[in-house]
Amino acid sequence: MTPNEKAEFWSLLDVACETLGKPAKSIEAKKLFVDLLGGYGFKNLRGAVLAHLNDPERGRFPPAPADLKAQIEKAQERDGRPTPDEAWSIAIQLQDEHATVVTNDEISQAWGVACEIMPDRVGARMAFRSAYERIVSEARKGAQPVKWFPSIGQDVQGREGVLKEGVRKGLLTNEQVLKLLPAPDVAPEILKIGFVGKNENAGDYVAKLKDILNKGKK
Repeated sequence: MTPNEKAEFWSLLDVACETLGKPAKSIEAKKLFVDLLGGYGFKNLRGAVLAHLNDPERGRFPPAPADLKAQIEKAQERDGRPTPDEAWSIAIQLQDEHATVVTNDEISQAWGVACEIMPDRVGARMAFRSAYERIVSEARKGAQPVKWFPSIGQDVQGREGVLKEGVRKGLLTNEQVLKLLPAPDVAPEILKIGFVGKNENAGDYVAKLKDILNKGKK
């Protein structure tokens, strides 16, 4: 933590105690907070203090270091990052050039380390796990959100199902997926009439489209 972040964290602790009608913590106590929790980074500590104050049970008392640690660990469990074993099961799919895989930054970086050891699968998995845990720890320390993205494979037909499943799980956005899927087929008749011109009545144009679509249903 920088000196400014440390001062802001101490001030936040004072405000938390004041909110609960309790005296501010001593400078020695504040230093101990930093010694015990500084490795989590300021953003995580700030979020932990706010989460503690919102806790129906523990929030009635001034925060102790263990309270803030518990809040940080609880938030990290909900940050959407897979466990090392889950991440490996995703990463191993990346070796198939035909497969489309929904992955994230930490998995991709750790997979780059594992690739240097392949085809020793056991050694690669150990290297991946070690790298993944380190990279995730650094990301969490900086309170960085997980960022999912698709790694596009050569199998075009198998691509759509994977991407749509990524959207369904909330890992990808519709905007990410739409630009990666082929455009829908357009009837030749619609292409022939083109777009509405400057001097064309929009109502006539819509009527033409409806007529073509209705004929297609018969």
